[in-house]
Amino acid sequence: YTRWSNPTNSGQLTFIAIQNVSGSTLTDVTVKYYNASGTLLGTHNVPSIVDKAKGNSNPSQAGISVMGPGGSAVVESASGGKLIVVARVTTPVGSGIVGEDYNGIPVQ
Repeated sequence: YTRWSNPTNSGQLTFIAIQNVSGSTLTDVTVKYYNASGTLLGTHNVPSIVDKAKGNSNPSQAGISVMGPGGSAVVESASGGKLIVVARVTTPVGSGIVGEDYNGIPVQ
């Protein structure tokens, strides 16, 4: 579940944290962003993530404009690397920001 509305107009934006727990550095992690109809909108090739370290992604890193309703994201390692993924959906409220976190689920 990802959102990429304009945050300046009370829209939501999703940030994805990716931890590598594979035991070695991963250089093949991608995040594919899809719209609500299942159409691939863009792919972010995440830079190298060393073991136990964290990488990040958001829709703009896949070339998606921050205008639009949202959709989904699939985080993958082509080599079968083991990942922990948490998505934070943020919403501007007044002069601050609130967020909700979602854990990624394995896709077989």
